[in-house]
Amino acid sequence: MTPAARLAKIARADAWENVITGHRTSRDKTTGARIQTIAPAVDRQKLEDIYHGDDMAAKVADLPAQDMVREWITLSIDTGDTERNTQAADDTLQALDDLGARAACREALTWASVFGGGMVLMYIDDGGGDNVEAMAEPVDESRVRRVESLDVYDRFEFEIETEYSDPTKPSYGKPETYRLRNQTSVRGQASQPDILIHESRLLRFDGVLTNRRRKVRNNGWCDPVFTRIETVLADFGVSWAGAAHLLTDFAVGVFKSPGIMQAIATDQDDVVHDRMMVMDMCRSTIRMLPLDGDEDFERRQTPLSGLPEMLDRFALRMSAAARMPITLMMGQSPSGLNNTAEGDIRFWYDQIGAKQNAELRG
Repeated sequence: MTPAARLAKIARADAWENVITGHRTSRDKTTGARIQTIAPAVDRQKLEDIYHGDDMAAKVADLPAQDMVREWITLSIDTGDTERNTQAADDTLQALDDLGARAACREALTWASVFGGGMVLMYIDDGGGDNVEAMAEPVDESRVRRVESLDVYDRFEFEIETEYSDPTKPSYGKPETYRLRNQTSVRGQASQPDILIHESRLLRFDGVLTNRRRKVRNNGWCDPVFTRIETVLADFGVSWAGAAHLLTDFAVGVFKSPGIMQAIATDQDDVVHDRMMVMDMCRSTIRMLPLDGDEDFERRQTPLSGLPEMLDRFALRMSAAARMPITLMMGQSPSGLNNTAEGDIRFWYDQIGAKQNAELRG
């Protein structure tokens, strides 16, 4: 064998291992851990069920959207006339209020967290009239008269129809037109056919940061926030449900009577049942238990030591996954707003400010 061939057969392990203890060898149990493959976020019903059926999941989606638009916006208009500037700004803000713009943005941001995308459809009067086909054309900004109304949708109500195909333009590869699927009113008494809409007539809000390859698997959309925290949500819910079940069996009555097992073995179950019923009725009515001389009754409590601390740890894990202070997540008032609580609240509003810059002002 040539020296080059011998070098090719040399295997290197650039990490610590211990063949005596088995650390990082085939005998190490921790080497079996693998990241779980995450399916595409295309199950609308599942996402709806998580949001509408889990209060903590709803808080994770609702609270950031609520705080992002809580102080709304301020306008600065410079026309050289201070009085006209103020009047123009007031008129614009009033027009936005009349349209329900704040509520529309909040709802779209919420659906972005829940489904991975939210859309605000702007019915813009730019000279196209009531022709539905005109909505497939870009907005003519030189002819805009007013925004007539706003409608909010989640991303499952839209399909990406076409994309910009000119590789020399900054918009290359981004959606150009969307198809609004057949819509039915809440009571099913009104419906509209599919509508082709140009992206300039839409405000798109995305979910969590998602790379291009996964967007392709999601039909062009980002992941919802629940994709990352679904397992933590389940663990949190199960832990608190388990605690509730423990409380229902906190004190279990134990009745000892000679011959019970023999009676059951000889098909005298009804005798045992009747005896138990008498005991239960007497305990409920006269609050006493009639016992024979060789019978005994006691209550045995389920040990709950360490349970509150364990629930607190699950709450902290939930808070970390949601990137939300525990005081907001659990609705607790921080005692005295100590340094830790102040830091948590400051972190939260810094995070909200960053999301505003990225998702609302971008």
